[in-house]
Amino acid sequence: MVARSGNQARLQWESDARVYYTVLFSDTPQVADSWHPLPEASNLSGTGDTMALEVAVPPQAAARRFDLVATERPVTSVRDLRRRRTSGP
Repeated sequence: MVARSGNQARLQWESDARVYYTVLFSDTPQVADSWHPLPEASNLSGTGDTMALEVAVPPQAAARRFDLVATERPVTSVRDLRRRRTSGP
């Protein structure tokens, strides 16, 4: 779930303790290669509980979208994240 208030976005999801999560963002979501990992939200270890993250959204990025990628192991490359985003877990 994503909730926005002004220049802040709150991302929240139910996590699995056996999974790593990376949040991707894009200011042009219709372009496939425009998704990038959010630096403060890469390879987060699941807790088995609800996880939440507050993210600043610059005023010039009003169209910014977020996506959550779940993996069984930490991911080391952006290309791998993009591939997982299009193919699913």
